[in-house]
Amino acid sequence: MDDYACDICEENEICEEAKFYCEKCSKCYCTSCVEHHYQMHKAHKTLRIERLRNWPFGKGIENESEQSQEHKDQKLTQLCEEHDQLLPTACNVFSHQECSKVKLMADNVTDLQPSPDVDTLHEQLIQKETELENNLPSQDKSYKVTGELFNPINVAKKKTRVRHDTEYSVKIDTDSDTCWISGICATTTGELLITDMWNNKLKLLDDNYKVVTHLDFSDKPWSICRVDSSQVAVTVYDNQIHFISVTNGELVEDRTFQLEHSCRGIAHHQGNLYITSGTTLYQYTVNGSLVNKLYHNNVTSCGVSPDGERIYVTSGARDQLITLSKDGAVISKMTDPVLQWNDILPGMHVTNLGQVLVCGGDSNTILQVNRDGTKRRAILATEKSGVVRPTCVYYSKHTNSIIIGMFDNENILVIVLE
Repeated sequence: MDDYACDICEENEICEEAKFYCEKCSKCYCTSCVEHHYQMHKAHKTLRIERLRNWPFGKGIENESEQSQEHKDQKLTQLCEEHDQLLPTACNVFSHQECSKVKLMADNVTDLQPSPDVDTLHEQLIQKETELENNLPSQDKSYKVTGELFNPINVAKKKTRVRHDTEYSVKIDTDSDTCWISGICATTTGELLITDMWNNKLKLLDDNYKVVTHLDFSDKPWSICRVDSSQVAVTVYDNQIHFISVTNGELVEDRTFQLEHSCRGIAHHQGNLYITSGTTLYQYTVNGSLVNKLYHNNVTSCGVSPDGERIYVTSGARDQLITLSKDGAVISKMTDPVLQWNDILPGMHVTNLGQVLVCGGDSNTILQVNRDGTKRRAILATEKSGVVRPTCVYYSKHTNSIIIGMFDNENILVIVLE
């Protein structure tokens, strides 16, 4: 298992192994830096780094409150000083056995003195207890969702452990050419769609990655993004955007709008479409109205952060990943030996939690970069995994897998993660 790096040391170009993680700050700390963190943020809770699991696409850290609910009727007898948390005996056994500072509460109770404000505090506590009980249903729902997610900063601390990788053929009888999978996305229920550029098709896959149906275009499809729960938008070489829905296992074309410029990459965020022409990044409404020309330069693929504050574009001519503000201002430009494309479509994907995945088409690599788009976080897959001239990448939370489409290749590569 690869070590996590201390974020503070890393910012100062020092390589130091992290021992603690603060969920509030979303940062990892070494033994020295965590002491400064304690002094500055006394209310923040830290976890031992060993408690973080399944980077970068695991189920996330179990919420401590969710763990303790299993023992909510038991008497609290112990105190975990590392997590500043009261525990029953069973919770210590199951959740805090690795913690070195778990003590009996009786050993820590000394000379408690009554306070004249006890009655007032008691009334305030009763009021707070009532408020908390009223909020429990929504909190339980939040904890459940949190347990299914992974932290977008923490995930960048060590390399992925692959369980297995498999190639699946997506070629069908009506294909007239070798496949070139140029785009991948999924509906909110996990139905996977791919664009096949050489065969002018949008293909719908089942859970076994078999093509179950397809839709033909009059020209080559470049890229694809999800617009709502079951509808996708596809950029087509004839300067059109096609909106297609997945309905009862079928692909239904809803509408199309024509652009006055080329269209290559596409991304969606809260009713806005971000479309690249190869030279310019445009912002449109989903109804086809031009909102703004955000950035003019060599740009091909694009993605948007979940909060809409950052737009990522790839520049194939310059072998760069460029990060823009939502208004199109350049935040950063990143070059990396892995970011080599030449004539290969430089595909990328931003996950629903903000991880930025980029295809290195000529380096046969899938790279993860940090949220600011300034440096490499991890190499997720290479030629050893079966990656050859990748042109698109997608992370599926439904299957906890990375799915990769490649140039002039009838197979997609599915890497299932632990």
